[in-house]
Amino acid sequence: MATWAAAWLGTSGVSELSLQITTTEGSADPSPGSIASSEGSAESPTEPVGSTGASVGAESDGTSSVSDVAAPGAGTGRLVASSSGAKLRSPDAFDDRFDGATGAAHAAESGTGGSVQPPRRRSATEKVTGATITQADSAEGTALLRPHTIEIATLGRSGRAVVPLDSFRFEFSTESAEVEQLIGRSAGVITLINYNDLDYARVRLDPASTEAAVTSASRITEPLSRALVWSALDNAVRDGLMPVQKYLTAYARSLGKESHAGIMAGLSQTALTCIDQWVADRNFDAAITGLLGAALDALAAAKAGSDAQLHLANLVLALTSRTARCAAGSSAVAMGRGFASQILTVPVGEEIDRMYADAPGQSGQSGRSGQAGQSGQAGQAGQAGQAVAAPRSSRTGRGAEHSTATLPFRGLINDHALRWNALTALVCLGWADQTDIARENHSDPSSSGRLHAETASAALPLPIVKIRAWEAIREAGALSNDVLSAIIAGFIAPSALPLIEEYVDEYFDGLLGFWMDNSIEIARRLVLGLYPRWSVDEEDVVEKTDAWLAANVDAPAALRRLVIERRDDLARAIFLKSTQSSRH
Repeated sequence: MATWAAAWLGTSGVSELSLQITTTEGSADPSPGSIASSEGSAESPTEPVGSTGASVGAESDGTSSVSDVAAPGAGTGRLVASSSGAKLRSPDAFDDRFDGATGAAHAAESGTGGSVQPPRRRSATEKVTGATITQADSAEGTALLRPHTIEIATLGRSGRAVVPLDSFRFEFSTESAEVEQLIGRSAGVITLINYNDLDYARVRLDPASTEAAVTSASRITEPLSRALVWSALDNAVRDGLMPVQKYLTAYARSLGKESHAGIMAGLSQTALTCIDQWVADRNFDAAITGLLGAALDALAAAKAGSDAQLHLANLVLALTSRTARCAAGSSAVAMGRGFASQILTVPVGEEIDRMYADAPGQSGQSGRSGQAGQSGQAGQAGQAGQAVAAPRSSRTGRGAEHSTATLPFRGLINDHALRWNALTALVCLGWADQTDIARENHSDPSSSGRLHAETASAALPLPIVKIRAWEAIREAGALSNDVLSAIIAGFIAPSALPLIEEYVDEYFDGLLGFWMDNSIEIARRLVLGLYPRWSVDEEDVVEKTDAWLAANVDAPAALRRLVIERRDDLARAIFLKSTQSSRH
């Protein structure tokens, strides 16, 4: 025990465990990386998901440091160094962390080419011929020697489900070790290290297991194993080892299939982070409309009255608000807006018995104003309509219109939170105004209703609204913590125009004042919540952050740390966007 404790206490950082596997050659599949179901059909992990037929593009799980990923800016190399002084990974370092197969996938995503073939699916008859486990520092990629006691499991198919075939305990304390217990066993579908989560470490799936997880993670029967696999995928996309599009495709496939509330919430958080921060601007429309289409399809098919149904409804509304950034409309965008409008026609406590009142694109009377200036649009949308009869297409939503409009919809009971989320989405789109907000606040005068009203009011896409919100934020000492956060959420809410770009310089000019003139908690919310990662020129924001840090070396250490964390998050986003081609 003393030796174990000394080994852990004498090191810093987070251990990252990876497994390299060689197998007997299996039979080739019709398409590399596809996973065949028990009925013989195949799902391609790169096949677009969503009702529009478009391709779709976590916060950290808390185990990694703020500077564990390189973030060079769009090929310029200007952002390689972390402001915290830590060494950040270069794109080459990312590829070096995995073997050639994963490097090829990354090269294909970045458009840089590559001669190695992408990973293929393992066949059911393959046997393991060699296995080596490696531990490294998750931030630096260097050797990190700690004793580990883990379980390793082989997951395989039982019908359509993915179940554990066998598992064993394994101990090692060296940089790498041969896993002799795996040799001769079935390779299975997914090889999961740290099965049952016995050890504190980040896990990297081997390339074949990653490809299988993209299409089959939601079919893993054990919730803990599902969470571990999803955590590995989350870390992979966050660290640039998995294309953002591929992660969003995997997430879209899981919609409506995941029953564990905690896993659902974590996946949605990561997916929204992808949309908000990691999807390149040129790919944003395809990513958001594809994911919104998949969410609408899953919502239409969700079990009536289930937690999953409510979760999907709120996800649709969250995605709908983000379509304010879309350059052009689509059927998915119109249906998301139609669903938000339908919610506002149903009183609190009553069942929402249809997804849309009018045909998509008809709700809200005269269409999107972009100025939120026509009173009562949201509340009047589609009060007398019938469910639109879209052509019955496949349940994956291929084609120009949804099949979801023809499906029965039952069990979703309206409440104030759902109505506020719907109204705020319409506000972001310019389809509701201050009159609608005041009406909703009158019907919900609770403290939470006031907070929702503050957010919706600050989200109105008008310059004068942003000016007033900024003035209120600058007087944060007169606000409660929650009211301040509500106003900030509305201030930075998505909009069709870059209405708050002029506040980038004001943020940096006011940083010291934020910290010195307010309580610690108010200051923290100002520094983190207003950091301009929403700017259209992200590299400029990183440069201004570096300039502020260089000019304020004597600023309070706690303030500098918060700024450095936000800077490194933005640098990560720049790197992930720079690796995407226009094909995704």
